[in-house]
Amino acid sequence: ENFAFWAQVQFLPGLMCGILALGLGRGILRLFVDNKIPQKIIAYTLLAISLTYLIICGMSYLLILLLDNININKFMGGDSNAYFGMMILSIFILLEGFYEILENFLRAKLSYLYLVFLGLKMLPRIIGALFIIIFNFDFWVSISYYLMFSGLIIIPLFFFVFKCIKKYHTKQNYNFYELKSFFIKIISYSFPVLISSLSL
Repeated sequence: ENFAFWAQVQFLPGLMCGILALGLGRGILRLFVDNKIPQKIIAYTLLAISLTYLIICGMSYLLILLLDNININKFMGGDSNAYFGMMILSIFILLEGFYEILENFLRAKLSYLYLVFLGLKMLPRIIGALFIIIFNFDFWVSISYYLMFSGLIIIPLFFFVFKCIKKYHTKQNYNFYELKSFFIKIISYSFPVLISSLSL
């Protein structure tokens, strides 16, 4: 059961965040390449995408709790710690989506920071595994540490992304038409990505 949950944590967040983020994470990689887009449009769009993703994840988690279906509970959280496992997995799905949104911005800018945070993202997995294998920690304690360290990496990632926005997007002025046009463009690109993720 522990191995199955570990496999879920490694597999399901990456699959689900493409759907729950409405494909917008991939839109960032494709459309944020242009450095001529005004700084505030980029910042507002990133914040709007992050907030949308947070709300969808929160509502999805509440829906699963309300349904309280034994098969869904087992699938997400296992048998012995179903509700705790569901909460942990839901937070991992949330974190994975934030990683995709923020790292795709760094990839779009061809920033070396993308590789730095890609490496940092692997550290909690190694630490979690070491806690179990070497220190013989309880599985759920180790998973909780893994989650905590993964969450801590998000904080500097947000900071460096907004630092990159200021560095690459020097244009300050914008109008409502530019903001509306950019939102339409990113939604038009992301919708087919969402359909593709759903079909997968």
